[in-house]
Amino acid sequence: MATVTAHQPIDMDDAYFWYGTVVRATASMIQVRSGSLTQTYTGSFTYDTRLGTIKSGTMTYVLNGNDRMNGSSGGDVIKSYGGDDQLYGNGGNDVLKGGTGNDLLAGGAGMDRLTGGSGRGIFRFDTAPGSDNRDVITDYVVADDTIQLENAIFTRLTKTGVLAAANFRVGNKAADANDHVFYDKATGGLFYDADGSGSGAAVQIALLGKGLALTAADFLVT
Repeated sequence: MATVTAHQPIDMDDAYFWYGTVVRATASMIQVRSGSLTQTYTGSFTYDTRLGTIKSGTMTYVLNGNDRMNGSSGGDVIKSYGGDDQLYGNGGNDVLKGGTGNDLLAGGAGMDRLTGGSGRGIFRFDTAPGSDNRDVITDYVVADDTIQLENAIFTRLTKTGVLAAANFRVGNKAADANDHVFYDKATGGLFYDADGSGSGAAVQIALLGKGLALTAADFLVT
């Protein structure tokens, strides 16, 4: 199920009706109007014009304003344009694209592709990383963007706020027991290592651009 929270909710899956009026529908596009709000959805899916329900498939959601978008358990494409939006992919391999506002992007579980857009983006990680759960951040800008780490997942980051300098390192592995987050400039890989330089293996959180001038100030622990 996917839920759009804009000026009023529109819930979609094979058991839910549209809130609003479908003013146009084709095999790959649905336009829904409720008052002055019009939402456009594109993708490859089955839409029942008699019941007004989505049956199956992949959808693309296009948002304007200060919106919150929650994806489904499948692979969603969620795009934002204006406004300061919050995009949550949840399950599946999602594509999240921020716009001109200061957007928050959280891929959730899966191999997600995150693009912050031209504003000040926040890339949030709040699910356990692993071989089937690592994201690509396509456009991280040190001067503008922030990586947010949830310490319920990254449990060795006990202090909330800006990441402690002692907990971050630039390199391809941890150098001491306090290096819990490290960035490999050569590959762009971002890693979490619960025991630092201990015997436990690091896990990759995300893939960023190569050669970025990342510091601990790029990270916010929540």
